[in-house]
Amino acid sequence: MLEGLNKKLKNNVNNLPKIIAITTFLTDVACLYYINNYWLKTKLSSLITMSFKVQGFSSVSPSTMKQAEAVLGNSLGTMFFFFLMWHLFIYILMFFKKDWAINYVYRYVFLTIVLTLFEFVVLIKDFTPWFIFLFIITMSYGFTYLGLREVKKNSAQSS
Repeated sequence: MLEGLNKKLKNNVNNLPKIIAITTFLTDVACLYYINNYWLKTKLSSLITMSFKVQGFSSVSPSTMKQAEAVLGNSLGTMFFFFLMWHLFIYILMFFKKDWAINYVYRYVFLTIVLTLFEFVVLIKDFTPWFIFLFIITMSYGFTYLGLREVKKNSAQSS
């Protein structure tokens, strides 16, 4: 089975950057969905509380907490939007087989996989649906990494 998949992969290496660009963009959207709907909702208020304690505030009013959450949430939302737009630009260039865009995505997905493995250590004890969702996202990035490795091998052989 793997040999058949490997042959298909090698026969379609020219189309692989296009497929990977679309898949990785969709995976980024799914990853940001995870961050927005799980991580921020469960971790943001505790991080803000910890930040206030480090600054010497023993207690904070609920309205101040709500304002801090709104400011930080809006700032992160803006940052995630620009992150997604930057990656959309990179994926468009990768769609047209630009070498530096392929190298960027190759390194990006590798680092994403490594960092997600650290998060698995924390999430494994709860084994929530988010853990499964994150596992699927990581598998998608893993297939992207393997596909880009084939693209890089093919471009090195044709040079």
